[in-house]
Amino acid sequence: MPTAQDEAFLRLASARGLLRAEDASRVLQGLHVGEPAAQGVVRARLVPPQRAEEFQRSLGGLPFRCRRCGSERPYESLAQLTSLDCPSCGAPRGLAPPGDSGPLVRPAHPGSEPGRSAGSAPGVAYGSEAGRSAGSAPGAPYGSAPGSAYPPRGSSASRPAVPSSGAFVLPKSASELKSSRSRKKRRRLGGYELRDELGRGNNGVVYLARRPGLERRFALKVLLGAANDEESRQRFELEAQIASKLDHPGIITVYDVGREGEHCYYVMEYCEGPTLADQIEAGPLEPRRAAEIVAQLGEALAVAHDRQVVHRDMKPANVIIDARSGRARITDFGLARDQELAESMTRTGDILGTPYYMAPEQLRGERPLDGRADVYALGVILYECLTGRRPYTAKSPFELAQRVFAGDCTTIGELEPEVPAPLESIQRRAMAVTKEERYASATELAVDLRAYLEGRTPLAHAGREAPAQPQQARRKRARWVPILVGASVLLALSVGVLAVSVVRSERRSQRLELLLAEARAEAPADLGRLEQALSEARELAPEGHEGVARLATWLEGWQSLRKAEQALAGERPDYVAAEAALGLARQATSAGPHLGEAVDRVAQQLRTNEALTRLERESREPRPLDEALVGRWEAVLARVSGRVRAAARRGLMDYLRRRLRARDFARQVQLIEEPAERRRARLTESLLHTTRGDREAAAQVLRSLLSEAEGDEVVVLAAGALQDLSGHPSREQATAAIARLEEAIAREPDLEVLSFARLCCLGQVSRPQDALAGLRELHDQEPDDAMVASWLLRLLVVVRRHEQADQLGTRLRGLLGARIPAGLYPLMSIVQLELKRPAAALEWLERGLRAFPDSLEILLFQGLALQRAKRRDEGIAVWRRAYQRDPARFEQVARDYLPQGVEGVLAAARGEADRAQASDLDLSTVSERAQELLEARVRAVAEASRPALQRVLEAAASGAAWVELEPLLKALPPDAQGPLAIERAQVLVGYDRFAEAEQALAALAKDDAPLQAEWLRVDLDLRRGRRDEAIRGMEALIKRDPEGRWGATARARLYLIEGRYALAAKGAQIMLGRASEDARAHVFLARALYSQGQVAQALEAILRAHYLAGASDTRIAAVYALIKSGEVLSRQARGAGRRSDFPHLQRITEQLFAMTSAAWPRLLLAEQMLGTGISNGYVLRWVSKRLSEAEAAEPERHETHLLWGLFHLYSRAGREKVLASWRKAKELGAKPSLLRTVGKLYERTFGGRDEAFEELLR
Repeated sequence: MPTAQDEAFLRLASARGLLRAEDASRVLQGLHVGEPAAQGVVRARLVPPQRAEEFQRSLGGLPFRCRRCGSERPYESLAQLTSLDCPSCGAPRGLAPPGDSGPLVRPAHPGSEPGRSAGSAPGVAYGSEAGRSAGSAPGAPYGSAPGSAYPPRGSSASRPAVPSSGAFVLPKSASELKSSRSRKKRRRLGGYELRDELGRGNNGVVYLARRPGLERRFALKVLLGAANDEESRQRFELEAQIASKLDHPGIITVYDVGREGEHCYYVMEYCEGPTLADQIEAGPLEPRRAAEIVAQLGEALAVAHDRQVVHRDMKPANVIIDARSGRARITDFGLARDQELAESMTRTGDILGTPYYMAPEQLRGERPLDGRADVYALGVILYECLTGRRPYTAKSPFELAQRVFAGDCTTIGELEPEVPAPLESIQRRAMAVTKEERYASATELAVDLRAYLEGRTPLAHAGREAPAQPQQARRKRARWVPILVGASVLLALSVGVLAVSVVRSERRSQRLELLLAEARAEAPADLGRLEQALSEARELAPEGHEGVARLATWLEGWQSLRKAEQALAGERPDYVAAEAALGLARQATSAGPHLGEAVDRVAQQLRTNEALTRLERESREPRPLDEALVGRWEAVLARVSGRVRAAARRGLMDYLRRRLRARDFARQVQLIEEPAERRRARLTESLLHTTRGDREAAAQVLRSLLSEAEGDEVVVLAAGALQDLSGHPSREQATAAIARLEEAIAREPDLEVLSFARLCCLGQVSRPQDALAGLRELHDQEPDDAMVASWLLRLLVVVRRHEQADQLGTRLRGLLGARIPAGLYPLMSIVQLELKRPAAALEWLERGLRAFPDSLEILLFQGLALQRAKRRDEGIAVWRRAYQRDPARFEQVARDYLPQGVEGVLAAARGEADRAQASDLDLSTVSERAQELLEARVRAVAEASRPALQRVLEAAASGAAWVELEPLLKALPPDAQGPLAIERAQVLVGYDRFAEAEQALAALAKDDAPLQAEWLRVDLDLRRGRRDEAIRGMEALIKRDPEGRWGATARARLYLIEGRYALAAKGAQIMLGRASEDARAHVFLARALYSQGQVAQALEAILRAHYLAGASDTRIAAVYALIKSGEVLSRQARGAGRRSDFPHLQRITEQLFAMTSAAWPRLLLAEQMLGTGISNGYVLRWVSKRLSEAEAAEPERHETHLLWGLFHLYSRAGREKVLASWRKAKELGAKPSLLRTVGKLYERTFGGRDEAFEELLR
């Protein structure tokens, strides 16, 4: 039956002008089973597919109004619409969309018949109006429309309109039928929930029903009040009793019978599909199809006849063609007679049935009737299938009976010459006038039809003609009289001969009976032995032996059962073949023991497999997680065991994983019985938590997994690698972790989670392009996998493909619905901010805060989005509230998500932004303490040299330009020794005068040279870019002074070079412990803190260094400029820059560059500028100028050419310029590791590596 969604779609299409009302009704009535209405419209070629899809997508936010009570029900989509019945007043199909002109004409229930409503009275009285079809006129052919020789079954006159309502009352009389629609409807009967009405007649009504807790539909037949007398109730219960004792796939099964109050009902199987009458209405059937259908009916009736049940009302309208299997199935045993029951509701002389299909003896009212009456009806059905018309037509019941008694009908050959003669012979024998000339049973008819279908000669066609007309039959019998007399004489002569063989035959019979008993004693494990027993039995038994025939049927049943099991056993089960084979096996269950139980077992397996297939198919649909679907998965899990349960659990877990349901996934993981499989599922669980942004939960799973996975090397390798990568590993740690993952993959290549984890890790730490290609391939294979899509979204953000990320985010939102995890909201806000859509970013974040009000990640990005939206104060207020909740956690989140500008955010969150801005440095100012320390140094030299040295140190401390300082230095004695020589060398190194400093230090290069002189040489090598020499010098100094001030200085500086900033900060604190006013230690501390993102503390440290030493060393000015430029650029990136930022920074850098012409401070600041990714014209011009100055000062420094390559990348100068700069850097000694580092930006900019770049790395 069409769903409420189908009807609503078509009514909307009609209301909006997409379809005409009559076309919409025609589509509704012609929908195939399970076919959506949109597809039906396209199939009918009324609308192009693209237009139908556009129209379907446009249906949203629909208000449906009840025509009766006026109540309104809004629906966001048609998927929420389960019924068109009004929930307020119960009006059937009362809800109507805007502009609707009224309900469409719905199709009749497949089980109803033309001219007879469901539940109508079974008897037909000759000469009454009840026996004439609706719309026929007096004098017209009996049962036909005026002017037609065959009744129009599909016409509205012969098919009563059936309301489609899920709510109902049971009227007690016909007069109440109309008024009952206005009363509140009752929806339950006998524990069943009644839905749509499927059919209604004078005596009965049939509803579509469901029973709570069972995932199946039923047809429930109720006796109407108008026919609710004692005799009708007894007849109704007798109908259910008869049908319930029949178990065959070709017979509609009755499950339950009962009474509730005044209402009698019984529950039967709901079968979707057209009736045979519907198919015949379209024209004659193909002969083989007609033979197959009637053979199936004969096999089903044979079972009923074996149970002593005669149907007595066989006709096409009582046969449903199952839409799923194509099998013909018999329904409506309302007129059946059970010959074993002690009483019958049919009184002598009653004529019950449909006259067109009644056998002559049935029309005459003979009692009792046997199965041959049903055989005659099957002959009529076969005739009708082959010709498209009934064999007899008449103007009255009396005339019809006379023609049936005479057997006077047009032969099939005259109407359809192409029908094979053997099939016509079968029909003629089945419709023989005398029951003795017909097939003795329905089984014989079915066997003859099977012989025809298999290409063998039917018995009806082989030995004799089908029964002739009465006059011809008498003439033939007369010819046979002399022959029969002669045969009698010969038979008498043969008696003696037969007596001789009696003893021998008895022995063969005993052997045969023993063989048959042994063959069927137990279920056969080897069908070969059963085939051998059957072969031996055929040799012993006479032809047509019933026991051998039953054994052959039993064997065929087992063979069909094996075929069904094989069809279900493959990787891709063939359910159609399994169903067909199982149906054949079920037909043989009466031939022997054990087979029925085996058939039930395989049938249960088939139903389970079909349910799992449906669940897997529905789980792949691109829509949010369906709780009802999860419930169905769990229901299947509850009723299966063993391997089937394991497979079902894997299917459910995969569904939960693809919808990012981490908690539900974890609950299913705990139920996995196999420990190794459970451990591997926990790896997926940890990745699922990471995908959702819940790193703490992921870390907890990995810790637990490592503690319990001892001995499972694959899990230990994978879990350890994922645990290392969950923090903030160095490049070496990340590379080692990925190597462990690759080792695990090599050991267990079929474990898909390992390959997926490797892609995720590559994208996080080193090779986003490789990971992007792999994740794109996975996403193309599984576009509805939200876990894959989430990681792909992360990588698209990393490689700055924000348009693609925006499209993927929209799809993710459709897949996850309202259950988007917290980790995806910041990602989507980044995308919107990069696309210059701060309002859209705020919308995402506000939605996220409604779902996760305590998420610091979302609050962090909400503040950033407010800054971009020019709402700076609101953004800072959000950060401060988040920081106050959990300072340590907020700081960690900010460092995780904001590699650039994090210190500005933290300063604002702490309320330090204004204080940091107020502490701008003036290099020309010398503090009183710096003056005191300077004078102490002057007093350490000879008195004659003190005035000249004091002038030098004061000028250096005030940040004098080199042109000002140089003449003052020349005033010092050139051959000075001791402290004066050290002070001279220190000033020259501090002002980056490499040649002069080299000469000054050379004079001190003796065995007794002080440790300070060794440090100055190390410092000079660092400033000149001689990294390796500097490291060797520091290591020597550490050995020479392991516990002293200069050993600590060298150790802290070495930590800075290695990037071990926490240790460098600790080393600087050790230096300060030995000399609390060591300005050099404060410079080291500032560098270490700034590299860790602690901008405020770093700024405080460098200001302290200036307080103690002034600007006497260019490192103080350079580090201060580094910190302030980082702060300024961070504010600019947040859109919170101030006009005073750049002038102050420009003043500092100009003073610095006046002090020194060396390359290193220019390279330091240029590297920071390029590292922020800000590529506006001002920044690029500034960087270009600094690099040009550095190259002019020191043309052989490879760092300059590395930065030139980055500059060309950001300025879009082209691939060749970038590679030319990096080739020059390589020629000057740049290590491949440096080239690989900057090569990431190359890959990101140009979409991957090319041959020229690969050549550069070799």
